[in-house]
Amino acid sequence: MKASVLTKLENLEIEQKPIPKVEQDRVLIKVELCGICGTDLLVYDGRFPVEIPYYNLGHEYIGKVVEIGKEVKRISVGERVVINPNYHCDLCYFCRRGDIEFCKNRRVFKTKSNGGFAEYVSIAEKLVHKIPLTLSQEEAIFVEPLSCCLHGVESLKIASGASVAILGGGTMGLLALQLCKLKGAGKIVVSEPVKIKREMAKNLGADLVVDPLKENLFEEIDQLAPLGIDIIIECAGVRETIEMALELVREKGEILLLAIWPKKQEVILKPSLIVDKEIFIHGVIFGSFYMEKAIELLGKKMVQVKPLLTHRYKLDDLNEAMKKAKAQDSIKIGVNL
Repeated sequence: MKASVLTKLENLEIEQKPIPKVEQDRVLIKVELCGICGTDLLVYDGRFPVEIPYYNLGHEYIGKVVEIGKEVKRISVGERVVINPNYHCDLCYFCRRGDIEFCKNRRVFKTKSNGGFAEYVSIAEKLVHKIPLTLSQEEAIFVEPLSCCLHGVESLKIASGASVAILGGGTMGLLALQLCKLKGAGKIVVSEPVKIKREMAKNLGADLVVDPLKENLFEEIDQLAPLGIDIIIECAGVRETIEMALELVREKGEILLLAIWPKKQEVILKPSLIVDKEIFIHGVIFGSFYMEKAIELLGKKMVQVKPLLTHRYKLDDLNEAMKKAKAQDSIKIGVNL
């Protein structure tokens, strides 16, 4: 089978590898389409250090089950599936209390099989989620990122009519925009410097779309919410947006960090702003418990994702696809297997 391998930073090669063996508790999936995630880019250019050669890029994939192990009970050959990429042991302190996101034996980028930028993947049954026939390939690759957004948005206290500012209009920001509308948010502002993303935010229902490189975000928001924004969702993953969020949020407001950050990134915060305004700041990692909810929302067409898939590439052109994703003039990029 064809499988991608990161042989050095910013260089993926397509190799011929044996099809993974199917152990007793695992299923073999023939991958059909795989999305490029922000974490893939962080590994690709070295901001998430990994041991090279590295075969595990790609986790936002849809495929069909072609073989199952003897102990597999819930999944059958022929079913269409997506996966939760976050393996958990079920035995450690955090797993036993239900916090599987913090499993001490968690494996995200170190699995027994290759990642989804390959023709086949072998993965533990407990990480596999069946999807209905009504869910297209293009929609299915958004299940995992939507589950992460759900984890974050569900943790917020979004009162009916609450004002929301989303800093960063990429995939996560545009999914968060739609989830906030479903929760009853009032005015929603999206700050995004890339034109294609601003236009998409407007099409998906943002009340105010701002280019922070050309417009004064503070002045624009002051006209919309003079007392400050109730909720800020940071989806850009850059230092300036964190600092900006503290200024924009109102007293007793909330800030959610939804972006994936490089491990060594540091920011400068003003503690007095957090204390004086009694701001609640929290982060979110993964969305394991929200996979089924994401499948349900997408199946009912309550979240629109097809327009977000702006480009598709073949597996042989994976480096070109990665470079396009890094260029920021796209939203979600899919890789056909």
